[in-house]
Amino acid sequence: MASSNLAALMDDIYKAFEKSAGSKQIISQDDVLKKGIIPDGNLVTLVQIAQGLCNDKRWKIVTDSSGGTAWRVRSLEEAKK
Repeated sequence: MASSNLAALMDDIYKAFEKSAGSKQIISQDDVLKKGIIPDGNLVTLVQIAQGLCNDKRWKIVTDSSGGTAWRVRSLEEAKK
C-alpha cells in the first residue's frame, strides 16, 4: 500500500477514536475493524496503521484484560511530548 494511502488511513483511524484520547478506554483490533475504514478488513494494513500510530506516539500499546494487545489513544498534545 502506498505510504500516502497509509498516512490517510492512519489519520482517519485516529480521528475515529480521537474522542477517547486521554481516557482509560482501550481499543481492540475488533474495535478498529468495526469502524469499516480499513479496506477489506485487511489485518496487514491494520498492523501497519497501528505501528504508524504508535511510532507517531498518537497510540500507546497496552494489554487488555485478557492479556491481548490493545491500544490507548493519546491526544496530539501528549504525542508531541
